[in-house]
Amino acid sequence: MRKDKGKIKKRIMAIVLSVAMTMSNMTVFASEAAPDTGEEIQTAVDESTEPENVQESAETGGETQSSPASSEKAPDESTEHVSQTQTEESKDDSEETSVTEQESEKESESVTRTEESTQTETNTETETNTETETASETETELETEETLERNADYSGDLYVSPRGKSDGAGTSDSPLDLVTAISNIESGKSVIMQGGTYAFSSRIEIKESNSGTSGNPKTIKADGDAEVVLDFSEMALGSSNQGVLLAGDYWQIEGITVKGAGDNGMLIKGSYNTIDNCVFTENRDTGLQICGDKGSTYSDWPSNNTIKNCTSFLNYDNGDTKGENADGFAAKLACGDNNVFDGCIAYSNSDDGWDLYSKFTEYGNKIGVVTVKNCVAFNNGFMFDAAGNVIDSEAGDGNGFKLGGTAAEDKGKDNFTAHIVENCVAFNNALHGFTDNENREAIQLTNCTSYNNGLDSISGSKYSNFKMYRASEGRNRGLLSLAVSANEYLGDDSFNGTLSNSVVVKSNKMYSVTQQTQRKSWLTA
Repeated sequence: MRKDKGKIKKRIMAIVLSVAMTMSNMTVFASEAAPDTGEEIQTAVDESTEPENVQESAETGGETQSSPASSEKAPDESTEHVSQTQTEESKDDSEETSVTEQESEKESESVTRTEESTQTETNTETETNTETETASETETELETEETLERNADYSGDLYVSPRGKSDGAGTSDSPLDLVTAISNIESGKSVIMQGGTYAFSSRIEIKESNSGTSGNPKTIKADGDAEVVLDFSEMALGSSNQGVLLAGDYWQIEGITVKGAGDNGMLIKGSYNTIDNCVFTENRDTGLQICGDKGSTYSDWPSNNTIKNCTSFLNYDNGDTKGENADGFAAKLACGDNNVFDGCIAYSNSDDGWDLYSKFTEYGNKIGVVTVKNCVAFNNGFMFDAAGNVIDSEAGDGNGFKLGGTAAEDKGKDNFTAHIVENCVAFNNALHGFTDNENREAIQLTNCTSYNNGLDSISGSKYSNFKMYRASEGRNRGLLSLAVSANEYLGDDSFNGTLSNSVVVKSNKMYSVTQQTQRKSWLTA
């Protein structure tokens, strides 16, 4: 607008000078010119003026009226020139009969000099106008560049949508694409995801260098109650094809669904991250897994991550492993201390609900303590065909909570961790509800319920609600084991360490235990 106002002002000044010059010429030659000549001159003025006004309106988009200062100034200058011209005309008329021929010639010479001077001033004014307009245009271009830089600053919360663009402003009306927003979001700010399905054929990677801080984490969250889905169904099956790879620290991810990835739905390699109210489904390995890189040191393993109020279901590794790897949730192989699962649900996954497996020899250390509380695991270890029939041969283990484990080459090594499990429930899983899985450390199991597990009818083996007999000095308190008389596959509960204030199953019957310390298996008093 500043450029347009300047052009309008300069062009009005040029028009006024042109009109004044023409009127001056008409006055000087009025006594000698025929009336027709005056009409022709006026016509020439009209024709030269109107195209200028039309062109100006086209260039300013009809905004000429928005320059009141210029509009008011032009009539004053025009009136001044016209009044001066009329005075000179009256003076010339009154002296016409008294001037001599010599005086007339002198006057003509004077008029000629005046005309040349006026023309010179007009040319100078035109050159000045041109220079001013050029400077104004340059200034406007610089202002535009500065505006674009400010728009690309991305200093606040950034909005994204499935149709967002990399050059968007990051506002709700001009959203970015998700990858661009993740790359540009600042600590303490949020990437706000508008509702819809975001389709990807390659993983989204949040690099280690892209981290928040303890007081100002970076956030990715759904816009209010919007349904947000990250769909990786076009991905090929492959060990590097996670949906989201979170290697950065201090991130919060809230209210999104991750589905169809070629490996884990989400793999966390960073620390101090919080995943809240998210869903992981139909991925071709574990829904959400916490695991660092092989060859890295324990201090670099992911730690202090919190997974809460999340659900993971129908994850299935359908390659050569045929369901042996896809858990609901896992913190295994290379994860550090203080990783927590709170209020999460895992069901109908091809392998286990939770998997805390450890490989000392391969990864150079045992995993850190994992806390699982207020969580539920059911129907794991089963896969279904299109008709809803169970396909056991295509599924993995099917434990509700697998609380450790070790490879054969790790026998005799300190590969055991005292995990903490509180207020959890397991039911209708193919194998055990809760199992130490060769973890010989003092696992803490408190206020947990296990019901009707051991439903795998293919192997003919019996599985139990609680199989904790290898966890030396385990502390088991407030446990409830429930049997269904029709479940002929349910085996006896077994513990190693302290068992108190619990109800357990033996020979398909339930028994109350107040306080007992034992090894290998539970025995009635």
